[in-house]
Amino acid sequence: RRWWNALVEWLNQLAGNHPTLFRLLLWGLVALLAVMAARAIWILIRTTRRSASPGRTGPARGSAIVRNAAWYGAEAERLFRDGRYAAAMQADFVRLVLELDARNRVQFHPSKTPLEYVAEVPPEARGEFGGLVGDLYRYAFAGVPCDADQFAAWRRLASADRYVAPA
Repeated sequence: RRWWNALVEWLNQLAGNHPTLFRLLLWGLVALLAVMAARAIWILIRTTRRSASPGRTGPARGSAIVRNAAWYGAEAERLFRDGRYAAAMQADFVRLVLELDARNRVQFHPSKTPLEYVAEVPPEARGEFGGLVGDLYRYAFAGVPCDADQFAAWRRLASADRYVAPA
C-alpha cells in the first residue's frame, strides 16, 4: 500500500510540475496497452482459425489420429522393432484394454491405472490378468530390463480372448 501511495504521489507531482512529460507517459502506457491487446487478439485468431493453406502435410487441423486398438497394436509392433520393449508393452496393454472394452469386459478410461482393470475382468481370469499387469509394472514402470523374449512371452498372454468369460 505504501508503494502504491508513493506511485500516486509521484504521478500527481509529475502532472503538476511537468504536464507534457505526464501526458507522454500516459499516452505511452495507453499505446503499450493497445499493443498488448492487439497481440492477444492476433494470438486468439491464429489459435482458433482453421488453416486452409494448400500443400500442408499431415492431418488437417481439427482432425485427429484415430487411436483405437489397431493403432496401439501397430504402435507396439513399431516400438518392438525399435527395441523399446517396455514402451511396446505399454502400448500393447492399451490395445488389450481397448479390445476388452469393445467386448464390454472392462470400461476404458485414460486416467485409469493398469491395476484398476484387474478388478473388472471376469473373476476366473483375474489371477492371470493380474500377473500380466504385474509384469507390465515391473518392466515399464519399475525399470527392470526387458528383452525381446520377455516381451514375446508377455504378449502371448496379452490376448483379449484369454480374459473373456465363456458364455
